[in-house]
Amino acid sequence: MSIINLACLVLVIGIHLPTHGAFVWKLFIDASSYTAYTGAYSHTMVIHAFCNVDDVSWGTKGSGGSGVNKYELDKVFFVGSW
Repeated sequence: MSIINLACLVLVIGIHLPTHGAFVWKLFIDASSYTAYTGAYSHTMVIHAFCNVDDVSWGTKGSGGSGVNKYELDKVFFVGSW
């Protein structure tokens, strides 16, 4: 799979090099940045997936206002115990 991805990158660069030099330069800059920060990106996404526990229920009928405080307490407890 890595060889196929690399071949596709070389194909795109080969097609665009004669007419779009700035685009090819941007591909090189973006690829090096992506490679350098791949580990940080993957860890950030995992942390976001586990910690994004916001309540997105539809409607507020019957909420007396004290539910917000209970929700905040439950969220902090969940993230803290994780």
